Amino acid sequence: NTNFLIVQLSRFIGILSFSLVALIVIIAISNVVNSVNHSLNVRAKETSILISNGLTMSSFVKIIVMESLMFGGVAMLIGIPVAMVLSYVVSSVLSVQIASYLSQWLLLIGISVLLVIIMMALAITLNVITIRNHTITELTHE
Repeated sequence: NTNFLIVQLSRFIGILSFSLVALIVIIAISNVVNSVNHSLNVRAKETSILISNGLTMSSFVKIIVMESLMFGGVAMLIGIPVAMVLSYVVSSVLSVQIASYLSQWLLLIGISVLLVIIMMALAITLNVITIRNHTITELTHE
């Protein structure tokens, strides 16, 4: 009976932790999208001057890509050491030994997930910019 209870509790904790990770991923994507959009809105005048002086859409996309990668790079520089310290603290508190090869794989998986989050946020941002640019060009043609 206690084994059944332990199994049910471990399933509940697994589902809860997966839901928490999914929520954190959604918040991270929206944070990057909002940061890039805010950065573009602040520099709207400068961007319009660059476009009027011949900045192509591909060059503009390169600027957005580099800015998004910069946000992601800062997040990695801060997040990876914090995550390593927290995992060490949690493993020492719970008296769980994490194998070194497993922690290396987890680090690679974390970096890969972060890059996927950055690319998803970048795609969303570029879609918003394209829709906004299309709407502005339609308004100027009327």
